[in-house]
Amino acid sequence: MRRTFALIVIVPMIFISVYLIFQISNIAAYNNFSRNIVLRIHLVDIELVDASSTTLQKGYFTSLFTFENPTDQTVNMTSLVASYYQANGPLSSRIALGSIVQSMKLGQGNTSVVLRMNLDTNASMLPKPSYWTVNYRLKFGSVHYSFTSSTSTSVIEITGPFSTGEDQAFTQVATYTLLVVDAWAIGLDVTAVLKLLQERKIDRATRVPTENDHSKMLATIYALQGIGLFVFWPIAIYLRDSVVSEPPSEFPYGFHGAGGIAASFLIGTVFIISLIFLGTALGLLLRRPAARGVALLFSSVIVVAELYFGFSFLTGAAVAQNLALAMLILATAIANLIVVYVLFWTRAPSSSPVLKQSVDTMSSSR
Repeated sequence: MRRTFALIVIVPMIFISVYLIFQISNIAAYNNFSRNIVLRIHLVDIELVDASSTTLQKGYFTSLFTFENPTDQTVNMTSLVASYYQANGPLSSRIALGSIVQSMKLGQGNTSVVLRMNLDTNASMLPKPSYWTVNYRLKFGSVHYSFTSSTSTSVIEITGPFSTGEDQAFTQVATYTLLVVDAWAIGLDVTAVLKLLQERKIDRATRVPTENDHSKMLATIYALQGIGLFVFWPIAIYLRDSVVSEPPSEFPYGFHGAGGIAASFLIGTVFIISLIFLGTALGLLLRRPAARGVALLFSSVIVVAELYFGFSFLTGAAVAQNLALAMLILATAIANLIVVYVLFWTRAPSSSPVLKQSVDTMSSSR
């Protein structure tokens, strides 16, 4: 009967996991295609359109930016920001600034964009020598990248791509990955609950067997939580760098100075908690009384905290990633609730002959 229950739960989990992994591969393939399209588009020319003294006296001049798209796909340029500098070595000063924040289509071939450059100071002529820095954002499919071009030399130098922080591919892949974990977490919870219900139905007099009889179940629950915490950060890095190849931010933050110290402390804390889970799992497997006490206390605290955070995610914004994370938190809370039930409501093993005789008497009288 137990094998039947296990098959009823595990087979759907396998099919769900295969489907979700297939979706992840599709997202990664389309993201890679979009990335290759965007990376082939370049700023190829900058020229002045109207920089006459009359126009300059009005506080602006106009320039023409030409982009080359060698592909047969149409890409959106979501913003264009250009700065014109007077070159004075390390004391370079900006002369004019222009920007367009509306979406523009870059079709196959060359596309020219006229940009009005507003002067920072009044001038009757543009100073020489000078150079340009141009920042533009390109969007195609699931990709939204930022590039920076400079004319500090005779050749237009391009740096990038940089992440705009708006790419959807990583979020989608992370959501499907969470759903894979959700499927197995929920499935294992259902399997554990069915096992406890079956044991309770078979042996009502002694309720369920002792917690030592469930040592493998409890050890598995704690080991999976420990492994999950331990591999969370490496898997997130793998998804970002290898599955969807998300580029870094142009101006990185959060992992240097005080932010870097806080991030390192948080990661270190997660790894320490992971080791506590794994150590407790080993103690439960070896049927150590101290491990049972730690697990009872630890799981009781975890259940309360995870129920709070899980329902907070569910009642928050209806974002797919938040819902998947809420499902995982609640599934983990149920697993720890199972631990509390087994350790708190079942009997510790006893070698007392009186207790053994009374239990045998109750069993024989049924």
